[in-house]
Amino acid sequence: MARKKVIKRSYSLEEKQKAAIHYAVKGSYAQVGRSMSIPTDTIISWSRYWDGWDTLVTDVKAVKKDKHRAMYSRIVEKAQAKALKLLPDVKSARDAVLIACMATDKVYLADKVERIVTDTKSIKEAILELAHTFKELSSQHKIKDLVSEQ
Repeated sequence: MARKKVIKRSYSLEEKQKAAIHYAVKGSYAQVGRSMSIPTDTIISWSRYWDGWDTLVTDVKAVKKDKHRAMYSRIVEKAQAKALKLLPDVKSARDAVLIACMATDKVYLADKVERIVTDTKSIKEAILELAHTFKELSSQHKIKDLVSEQ
């Protein structure tokens, strides 16, 4: 069987920078490689040995983090505004506590989601961690409901 001839290609600084930016956004060497038609091993090598990689990835993640944080802050503000509108019409202390807990959970989840998004985890890991967080919060509310009923 004939061996395939491997042609070693050189890449420009712009291609390395573009790969680093894609990695900061996507969090996957394989996805970057597929989208840019560059071998994954080459991208991994750049991440280990090219001095500009870490700085660029960190800078892009910081910008991404700020954008996500702003978005989640707007979500939390809208949720809190809605909770504040509902609060005067609440008939029981239990309902008021539930509204307060939901607002607190929204802040907690916003912080948690923002952290997950900026980590370099796979989407599956991030979703599983978020599902665990929802399950945890749900359990906490069930306990509070049982206590308040007694």
